[in-house]
Amino acid sequence: MLKICKINFRSFTNRQNFRLLSSEANNSQETNFGFSKVKYEEKQTKVNEVFNNVAEKYDLMNDAMSFGMHRLWKNHLIQEINPHPGMKLIDVAGGTGDITFRYLSYLKNLDLIKFEASQSPLVTVCDINENMLNVGKDRSIDLKFQEKIVWKVGNAEHLVEENDNTYDVYTIAFGIRNCTNIENVVKEAYRVLKPGGRFMCLEFSRTNNPLFKKIYDFYSFQMIPVMGYMIAGDWNSYQYLVESIRVFPSQDEFASLISDCGFRLFYNDREAKKYTANNHIIEIQTKLTERALELLALPDDQPCLLLDIGCGSGLSGQCLSDNGHYWTGLDISSSMLDVAIEAEVEGDLILGDMGQGIPFRAGSFDGAISISAIQWLCNVDKKSHNPIKRLNKFFTNLYAVLARGSRAIFQLYPETPEQLELITQQAMKAGFTGGVIVDYPNSTKAKKIFLCLFAGPSNQPLPKGLTGNEIEQNNQVKFESKREKFKGKVLKKGRQWILDKKERQRRQGKEVRHDTKYTGRKRPSSF
Repeated sequence: MLKICKINFRSFTNRQNFRLLSSEANNSQETNFGFSKVKYEEKQTKVNEVFNNVAEKYDLMNDAMSFGMHRLWKNHLIQEINPHPGMKLIDVAGGTGDITFRYLSYLKNLDLIKFEASQSPLVTVCDINENMLNVGKDRSIDLKFQEKIVWKVGNAEHLVEENDNTYDVYTIAFGIRNCTNIENVVKEAYRVLKPGGRFMCLEFSRTNNPLFKKIYDFYSFQMIPVMGYMIAGDWNSYQYLVESIRVFPSQDEFASLISDCGFRLFYNDREAKKYTANNHIIEIQTKLTERALELLALPDDQPCLLLDIGCGSGLSGQCLSDNGHYWTGLDISSSMLDVAIEAEVEGDLILGDMGQGIPFRAGSFDGAISISAIQWLCNVDKKSHNPIKRLNKFFTNLYAVLARGSRAIFQLYPETPEQLELITQQAMKAGFTGGVIVDYPNSTKAKKIFLCLFAGPSNQPLPKGLTGNEIEQNNQVKFESKREKFKGKVLKKGRQWILDKKERQRRQGKEVRHDTKYTGRKRPSSF
């Protein structure tokens, strides 16, 4: 869990890159043990002592630390996992079996599987603390799940008994902050998961809400250690657990670490809606789409039919509509397309994997754009995926569905120069001409990479990337004899915006009401 104040966790999907990730050894001599600093090799021993002391009262401890909310969070985690027959789950730092028992109960209660004695185990539970595992084993006997679970003593940083590409889901609940090297834990999770497998972490973290932070700080520092002493006769162990939350990386830092280890965010319904509601993302997506339209160089006097590849929730498509064009969107995420449908975007939407080709007739589109999507074809999300074959299939199909002489503009974030070269090479093999355009090449933040492709041979010159000088020229002071009259700012959805939109709809052949003196007039408040 990434926030303690609400049910909100992130699920990440295993992504095998076309290049190997380099791992660096942690040379730090000291690490955090709560607010204290201890030698790197001593932390695990101290953590073991803590959990030896709290093993019998572990679930009661979580009740105290989360106001009892951890039970709801765990149930919600199981719902997000969506257990089904054949799924292989590893529950790391899962000693007492709380996640595992909920997982098996879900399967049993919905009659998704038959619990026969001869059936092979369904879940692997791994924990470094044997006392915690013993508590879990005793509970599994009471619940009659003992034949369905394999219990292993092991370190989350080195899962030596687990083979590569073995599990569909990796869970770790309230355990990763107690590990000495969090990065190694995430890398091991990446290794043991199958391509397309999911890393699902539930964890306490710091809250950004000032009021809740003040309340929780008082409760955790003043009350939890006292409760720990009263319940388990142990003050110091509970004091450490409270402190460990405060030194754990922030939500953004932890998400960035997970991404750096090779995972990518899995867009379920909740994440899709959060993505679309982010004003910063909307602004960036709009600017990138406007730049892509500029590079497409479409005629000004007529609307065109465009293909939006990786259209997501329709942010780019909305920009295309605002510029008077028709569009069709293709995306692999049903959750993102559901958001687009709810927003009632004007384009047509198709669920599909661009790596399997584009299902349209030859010469259907006047152009194509893609914002931050094409680089995903270089990843291996399934064992059957081959980046070169998928890129070749995509570009071959795209070349066919575009009208001759039209353009395709791809904005992308290549992870390496080799990845960009691979994408460009496969596009040229499919028949495209063109090349790479880099905006603001000397800027670390503003730098953007576009691949501009022409469908067929073209005498048109490749557009030039922006350098920033254009802005400087526009901002130069001009001395003129006559001062221009200030026209005022055109507010979105004001009269002028409405008139412009109606005119675009007329050009598209739609029936539009006649303009009157009341068109765009602000209505008085009802109160």
